[in-house]
Amino acid sequence: MTIATGTAVTGFDGNGQLEQVICDGLRLVADLVVVGVGAIPNSELARAAGLAVDNGIVVDGQFRTQDPAIQRHRRLRQPVAPAARPAPAA
Repeated sequence: MTIATGTAVTGFDGNGQLEQVICDGLRLVADLVVVGVGAIPNSELARAAGLAVDNGIVVDGQFRTQDPAIQRHRRLRQPVAPAARPAPAA
């Protein structure tokens, strides 16, 4: 088994079935390929607005930020325990 991290899968090759995966120019023999991808949140606007950011916008269990006028959509938030609600902005 080969685990290749930090690489880009650029293609697959085979004669009617998977035989190779092409990864950053390398051809690796394969019967099965598992590809995992992720996303890095872009929270520059939130940070510029003074919101707490920690791998996403910090909110409480009700999706509230420390600014009472701003709530977040659940897909863009960093989950926080309800007891750890950010302090209101001064």
